Amino acid sequence: MGALWSAEAEARAGGGPVLDWSALPSINRIINRRITGDEDGDWLVWLRDEFADGPFDLGLSIGCGTGEVDRAVLELGLCSRMEGVDVAEGALEVARRLAGDRPLEYRREDLETVSIEPGRYDIIFSAATLHHINNLESCVAGLHAGLREGGLLAVCEYTGPPRFQWSPEQLRLVSDIFSFLPWRCRYDHKISGTRRRLERPEVCSMVTGDPSEAVRSSEVLGVIERYFEPLGSRPIAGTLLNPLLAGIAANFDESSESDLAFLRLAAELEELLVEGGALPSDFVVAVYRRRSDPEIPNADLERGRRVREGERVIEELLARFAVLERSNEETVERIEAARRLAGETGAEVSRLQEGNAALKTGPLFAAAGLARKLAGRRGAGAAPAARESTRPPVRSAAPADAPLVPAQLFEELTWATPEAVSARRFVDGLGCGGEVLWLRWAALVAGARAARALFVGMEPAMAGPAVRAGLCAEVDQARAVEASGGFAVESAEGGTAEPSGRYEVVLLDLVDGRAGAGSAGAAAAAVAEGGALVAVSAVGRPEPADYARLERLLEVLPEAARQLSRKGRTVLPGGLEDRPKAEVLEELADSGLILEAARGFGSALGDAASLLACRQGASDMDRAVARLLVYSEGELIRAGLLEPAMEVVVYRRGSVTAPAGSEPVTDILAIQEAEIERLRGKVSEVTARCDELDDELRARLEALERASLDLHLLRMEKNALEDSGFARYRGFLEVFAARRGRGSRS
Repeated sequence: MGALWSAEAEARAGGGPVLDWSALPSINRIINRRITGDEDGDWLVWLRDEFADGPFDLGLSIGCGTGEVDRAVLELGLCSRMEGVDVAEGALEVARRLAGDRPLEYRREDLETVSIEPGRYDIIFSAATLHHINNLESCVAGLHAGLREGGLLAVCEYTGPPRFQWSPEQLRLVSDIFSFLPWRCRYDHKISGTRRRLERPEVCSMVTGDPSEAVRSSEVLGVIERYFEPLGSRPIAGTLLNPLLAGIAANFDESSESDLAFLRLAAELEELLVEGGALPSDFVVAVYRRRSDPEIPNADLERGRRVREGERVIEELLARFAVLERSNEETVERIEAARRLAGETGAEVSRLQEGNAALKTGPLFAAAGLARKLAGRRGAGAAPAARESTRPPVRSAAPADAPLVPAQLFEELTWATPEAVSARRFVDGLGCGGEVLWLRWAALVAGARAARALFVGMEPAMAGPAVRAGLCAEVDQARAVEASGGFAVESAEGGTAEPSGRYEVVLLDLVDGRAGAGSAGAAAAAVAEGGALVAVSAVGRPEPADYARLERLLEVLPEAARQLSRKGRTVLPGGLEDRPKAEVLEELADSGLILEAARGFGSALGDAASLLACRQGASDMDRAVARLLVYSEGELIRAGLLEPAMEVVVYRRGSVTAPAGSEPVTDILAIQEAEIERLRGKVSEVTARCDELDDELRARLEALERASLDLHLLRMEKNALEDSGFARYRGFLEVFAARRGRGSRS
């Protein structure tokens, strides 16, 4: 590990692209504001102002790296003297060089086995270090012992999912935001390639690449609190920005108003979701005081050993997999070589057969041929033996279904959620006019473009946007019939028709009374098997806190779009005439339809998105910001942090497949066990493939052996024929028959 971190320290000291979210100056200012309220005051300023009465005498920085924190501590007057420890000697060399004449001392220590002089320090600093420690209990116990009575521990740490195994909700949000980015921002400097989508890193690759990375990150605070009393903390989020910007942060031009707006808008959405409790904070700064009587449960002391044992099993399985893969590659090469040689041998056999046939002339050969024909007639009932071809199989240049264009070049990102895709299509269509976000979403959820949709109570003017959204090709309008309590249908071609069970998509407007009493049941009856009913209703009145959150989103936009039209969130009258919305929705559920999806929609940010996307000279990043703005409003509604202006509910006639869900796994032992099972499955697969290839190679070699024997016999036959002696040729036939009996083909 020391060599790995030394190399990284040297790389950072030498410059290079920004890889980490917090290394971007604009993001660093946001982090500072989250901690201190001041973009120029970092976590050490907060520590000094809130918890230090004066300079501490001697401080220790663990995992000090190149000493950046240590020098800042001295410059702020937090400590009079500092010492630093790190496992990477290369990083310590840089730290010593940059220390100058400051009162700084450095030594190499492995924090997995560190032994600190008891009671030596007044304060200990850990900046992005403890989440790299597997033997957490031993390390934190050592820190506790190294502090004087009442000493402080100050941490700035990643405490999110171990091994960066993001939760499903976290991955959904980050993937959606990533899908809005222009392609120029998706180049990953860590892998030297363009990322098409964001995924969790493979646990096995982290174990082999850097086994210390986030090894027990979710346990850090819990272990600390057994030995230390919490004094104060600040969540600094990073839950979305850290996975989003990893490897691609350098692609953003912070001098560009649009690039900066995207970063700040993503940060504001993250902050609002963390504040509202919809997301945890993956990063935290905290200060603790040394406990006199720490809580040390014996059971947890074995966790580090069990983690190391799991890593060992993962490494063994990876090594076994690599050996089998190499073996298979070698076998494939041998199969191809045998196939090529068999093809060449088969071609030579065919040439010799033709040449030898031409040499078999004269009365004796003619008589022998007649005898063979007569013998063949006597044995005509026997089926001829199958002749195995030695010619190589003909292979097409590419599979018939191979794409002509690389998949990553397609802008349509099918892996993003309907919420993200609808925001993208809505913004991209704003220049054409008549765009309606909820129609875009409903078209995706409904699943298929219907030939004809039915509008019940819906404004006829919505037909054009519905067609453009891909919901349908044509629209029929329902006309209320009071006597029946239902409605008749006015088709697009004119005339009326019976609606029952005819439509793949029915849109029901519950906002006002135009649909008519009893229309809900009739609308449900009009839905064909497998079809969808989309019910649209008004919801509620916005609260003052809603406007404050919306203003926070708008504040980070480019100047041209910093407009908040409160009139844009007009409160719509709810429900059908004299009928509560809940009653109508219950009626729809009782009609045999199954609830498939529901989503709230706002109306405050559409104008700002339009200004961004449609202004003269709008760039790809302007459109990306507009997409993220629209998406952010929807996500705040989803999290219950904004009151929606309207709600759209999709029902289905027939079965509905429940979305696959999974609970986030935060225990490193469970994560490693799942990875071990996955790798065992991969080893089993490659082992089975190994057996298949061995069988194929054996068959190829046997066929080659038979073809080689045929070639040898045909060459002997040719020599006999060219010597022009039928008697000698008869001798050859006796040899040929004997050898054919030992496995040669005829």
